[in-house]
Amino acid sequence: MDNSIFTAVSGALSSQSALDVVANNISNVNTTGFKESNPTFADVLSQELSFATSRTNPLQIGAGSKLDSTSLSFTQGPVLTTNDPTDFAISGSGFFVVSDGTNTYYTRDGSFSLDSNGNLVTADGLYVQGTNGNINIDTTSKNFVNFTVKPDGSVYSNFSNGQSVLDGKIMVVDFINKNALINVGGNNFSPSVNSGNPVALSNGYSIIQNALEGSNTDLATQMANLIDYERTYQVNAQAITTSDSMLQTAIGLIV
Repeated sequence: MDNSIFTAVSGALSSQSALDVVANNISNVNTTGFKESNPTFADVLSQELSFATSRTNPLQIGAGSKLDSTSLSFTQGPVLTTNDPTDFAISGSGFFVVSDGTNTYYTRDGSFSLDSNGNLVTADGLYVQGTNGNINIDTTSKNFVNFTVKPDGSVYSNFSNGQSVLDGKIMVVDFINKNALINVGGNNFSPSVNSGNPVALSNGYSIIQNALEGSNTDLATQMANLIDYERTYQVNAQAITTSDSMLQTAIGLIV
């Protein structure tokens, strides 16, 4: 039986899946805190037509390829100044911790805002977590001027009399295996069995106020990958057509 069609089909499908990954990376080039993914391929179990002997090597024919996994790249994205005091960027390792009160998520997207009760929240209304619960800033306090965040995440309310009051400390955590985090959308991640539990950080990071971390998508690399996977897909499609033509010719000779 001619297996070349099935082999070429597997190559075309893995190339299509890789194109999907690249397209997602490119589409999120302007997404705050986005981390690009990279596809990893693996070969499909080969057919062993003859076994190895003491004098000969085995005769094996590959059965195609498959997309084996995708790995997230957590390289630092560019830090973009916004001059908005509720915008924060993490320089270095770690994730912000956000919660809806029931579920907890982890993100590098620091585009926060204050709700009507002074809670620091995400664009989706998730509460930004501190070491002692939700980060809350009482903007209605007498003589309140503004609030500032130190590099270690400490949040201070500043008053016109020159006093500053500590409102809390933004929690920053990390994981043993970040590549195993599950992307749940909305720039948020959740842990998996393989990622390990979140570990609170005390160093190795710096929080920058009035700034956001941009996407770490490298457009030049992604465009090169786009062309590469497109050409691979075309060649596999041509292999399918050629194999089909050869099969028709063989059938015609027999009939």
